[in-house]
Amino acid sequence: PMLMFFLGHALAAPTPLTDWVALPPVEVPYPLGSAEAGSLVTLLDGAHLPAEEPWPCVAQEVWEPCVREGAQEVTNLRLGRVSTPTLAAFVTTLDVRQYTSGTLELDTTTAARVWVDGTPVMTASEPTSKDPVTADLTLTTGAHRILVVTASDADARKWNTSVAFDAGDAPKPVVDAEPYRPVNLDDLLDRPAVTGLSISADGSWASIGWRSPGVAAAHVRYWTELHRVDDPETFIVLDGNLSQFRWSPTGDTFAATVSDGETQQLVVGTPEGGRRSIVELPKMGGLQWLPDGSGLIYSVNDDYEDDGDGIKRVRSTADRWPGQRDNAHLWHLDISTGQTRQLTALDESVTLHDILPVALPGQGFVLLLSQETYDTGTRPFTSSTFFELDLQTLTRREVMTSAFINGGTYGRKGVDILWRGSPMAFDGIGITTPEGVTPNDYDTQLFASDRDGQAAVARTRAFKGTVRSMQMATDDTLFLTAEVEDHVKLFKGDAFGETFDEIPLKGDAVHQFAISADGGVLIAESSSANTPSVLTLLVGDKATRLPHYNDALYSVIEPGVVDNFDVTLDNGDMLTGRVHLPPEYDPEGDYPAIIYYYGGTSPVSRKFGGRYPHAWWAAQGYVVYVPQPSGATGFGQAWSARHVRDWGDQSARDVLEGTEAFLKAYPAVDGERLGCIGASFGGFLTMKLITQSDRFAAAISHAGISLIPSYWGDGFWGYLYSSASAADAYPWSDPEVYLDRSPLLKADQITTPLLLLHGTGDTNVPVGESDQMYAALKVLGKEVEYLQVDGENHWIIAEEQRRIWAKSIVAWFDRHLKKQPDWWNDLVGDD
Repeated sequence: PMLMFFLGHALAAPTPLTDWVALPPVEVPYPLGSAEAGSLVTLLDGAHLPAEEPWPCVAQEVWEPCVREGAQEVTNLRLGRVSTPTLAAFVTTLDVRQYTSGTLELDTTTAARVWVDGTPVMTASEPTSKDPVTADLTLTTGAHRILVVTASDADARKWNTSVAFDAGDAPKPVVDAEPYRPVNLDDLLDRPAVTGLSISADGSWASIGWRSPGVAAAHVRYWTELHRVDDPETFIVLDGNLSQFRWSPTGDTFAATVSDGETQQLVVGTPEGGRRSIVELPKMGGLQWLPDGSGLIYSVNDDYEDDGDGIKRVRSTADRWPGQRDNAHLWHLDISTGQTRQLTALDESVTLHDILPVALPGQGFVLLLSQETYDTGTRPFTSSTFFELDLQTLTRREVMTSAFINGGTYGRKGVDILWRGSPMAFDGIGITTPEGVTPNDYDTQLFASDRDGQAAVARTRAFKGTVRSMQMATDDTLFLTAEVEDHVKLFKGDAFGETFDEIPLKGDAVHQFAISADGGVLIAESSSANTPSVLTLLVGDKATRLPHYNDALYSVIEPGVVDNFDVTLDNGDMLTGRVHLPPEYDPEGDYPAIIYYYGGTSPVSRKFGGRYPHAWWAAQGYVVYVPQPSGATGFGQAWSARHVRDWGDQSARDVLEGTEAFLKAYPAVDGERLGCIGASFGGFLTMKLITQSDRFAAAISHAGISLIPSYWGDGFWGYLYSSASAADAYPWSDPEVYLDRSPLLKADQITTPLLLLHGTGDTNVPVGESDQMYAALKVLGKEVEYLQVDGENHWIIAEEQRRIWAKSIVAWFDRHLKKQPDWWNDLVGDD
């Protein structure tokens, strides 16, 4: 028994941190007039070291870390006697293998302060005399930065500091001064993000809009960088919360708005000539320059005010939506005089799509506008009336009305219009599905017509991609992004032709792009499933990588391994997918796995991060399999059409069959420790899967649909989404679609522990969809947990809530797939 005691004590002994990188000591005199002159803690309080920066690594070249000048690796924190007040800093990495609650111990002969992941956790203001200062820590799986700053002066004879971590019963952590580490949650939530890109018309300047942090937070900063195209390293910073940054169609003049929360100022300027305020207006939106740069068209939203009696007669299905009775009017602003005039005062909101690039004789410029009408008598229950407005006379000319067109852009010669819409547009001329198969309206295609909406031609029938965004150059060269399987690629070609060539960029997913007027200069943001966002400037065929604020921070991230994993299903279909592997993956190991899917009308993007960060899940020790089941756009119309009137039947079969193939291909994955998760339609698919199979040991549904007919009428967009997903099928006419495929009505078949997540303010999928599944499973005595996120809508946006929400997902899987309940219990309690 005594031997067992000592063995147990030895195993539980604190782990000393003996692998550090040290910066050279720095002499720091006491602040002049300091009330605590002579107190070493005064030096610590004044030490503004880069706690958040991944030093000692600084990116001299992107992805190439280096050691700061003078830094060196050491095994202890011992320094010689000094003659003046001095600071010394040390950094290392503490890598824990599971969620760990432990104690950090600091023992020092002088004053010292310790930061963990950028947060100060403890301070020794004087020698500890071998009675360590301690701090209780909870660390998530992965690497954590430990920064120690010590202070000494001429009175100190010794300068020794030691740090240790007691992990309790958890596996001992690994201490390593090597800076490389897997991705962590801060990398996804607490980093600057690009908000917008543009190129001046003359191609001389590139603008990059930024916000920090990239997610909704209490304190957000916005700024804009203007980079010289011929010298991208040279740039000007425009601060002051600029938004709606727009380059003039001529030269290098720009316009933007500056808001103080109540009103907006429109400012114009040039990169080197400063800026000036033109006009102060409330709620200015949708800025668009006139083609000659003489003025701007913008919208002003008039908020509807009710009579205050608390009674509302709902006029239409859309009238249930907040803000539906608000009315957006268009205005014109003359830049030279600052004079404004109202262009529209119609009963329904007006949307500006484009401005005719050439002024017509006797007319001036012409605007392409639309108004939306909700018609519950005919699928898809909405239609848009497109018309032209003469800017000089304000006369209206009808173009066409269509239920399947989203918007239009003039050809630069002013003769034709390029339209975006469903394959059903223009009497279905874009349909490539077999006869009798209804296409997916979300599979956006391109069409061309004359300015009367006649002589329409389908332009993307031969293009295996779903168009997502586009911009047109002066010679009618079209640049567009398109979903191609689970990639988002950039293409260019003749706007009124039928072929498009890919523009190669680093990464698998293009987030956004912008071009100069002639298309000769392009800027784009892109990323991959395991590599963060990059900015590329393309001048002709020469590509230059622009500096990104996250380059230094991300330089120490080890890109995870992502395998392409495509499976031929029993029916002959090819199921595309990918697999994210954990750091230091061992093919002979034993791993739990998470299966993530959407199953709705879009593929799961390969871009970095996102609300469901597969790379972070992998860093937490999970193999992550991401299949792209039937119904997704980007795989051709025949594939996306499988979403119509299916409501998950084929998608569920694809996921289950793909999962079995995944297990055979990756024998290191334990088939008894599988979790599944999806959101929105994917949340519905989670519930559907666990009514059909007990393959999964744990499941998560975020904002999932449990009863299709209740979602159809209760969700603000339920009936509109169903007009595409169910296409002429209704709860009263097709109960086999709406009832037989509803997971709620098969809740008694669920055996998998289920976590329900839902924002209480969700207007897309109302919170009642999770409420009723939770009630059913509780009545049935099933294992179910339910976390409501107060006030959040379909997406969890607020930073602190998003952190807890993201952690709860991994904690739930840790509880069931790793048999490690501590994290879950710490988050939500163990009752």
